[in-house]
Amino acid sequence: MTDKEIVASWNSPGSDIRYTLLESWSVGSGVRKAARAGHAFACAHQGISEIALKFYAQESPAERGYRLEHGTTDWLSFKAPLQNGHADRSTKTIGVRADISPALAVEVAAHEVRHVTQRGTDREPEETDARLYGEWVRGLIVNDGKAARVHLHNRFPYDYITLAGVADKDDVLISFHGSEPEVFRNFGGKTVPLWRRHYAPCPVSVSS
Repeated sequence: MTDKEIVASWNSPGSDIRYTLLESWSVGSGVRKAARAGHAFACAHQGISEIALKFYAQESPAERGYRLEHGTTDWLSFKAPLQNGHADRSTKTIGVRADISPALAVEVAAHEVRHVTQRGTDREPEETDARLYGEWVRGLIVNDGKAARVHLHNRFPYDYITLAGVADKDDVLISFHGSEPEVFRNFGGKTVPLWRRHYAPCPVSVSS
């Protein structure tokens, strides 16, 4: 699916705020890496792989002036309510604002991935579900303002053995050994990992 088709699907004509779709290279590295971490974790944790991540920013006064003067632009834009993130089930895409903090970018990306995977039609419980999930992911993988690395493992993680020499301290591991994925953090070091379950269980049901 092209970016043009994506913004056409994202567009809400009745909204007053216009956003510009950004190339990922133009987004600050902190937000870009954090959003990708939240997106990657949420996709892996929920067993999906086809959701694309995009970045956007609110249209600047200069961009608005150019569009009003010329009637068109050389960049892609869309209308939507004031928001930090966007989810679109029909195109299986999510968007994250480029001008938020890295820690919030983790939460927003996970929140929006959760929206794409939802199948209900009642907005209020779906929003609560996504909010709880995004906040949980942020608390899990953000440490001292930075997103931890995430590893996938098909078995139960054993101390001293699993990912020894690979996983650094505070790295996160998603284990798929049961009916639902479990999440562990490395409280040891790279040479001697000590895997412990995350203290807070996932607040929503996620089947592997």
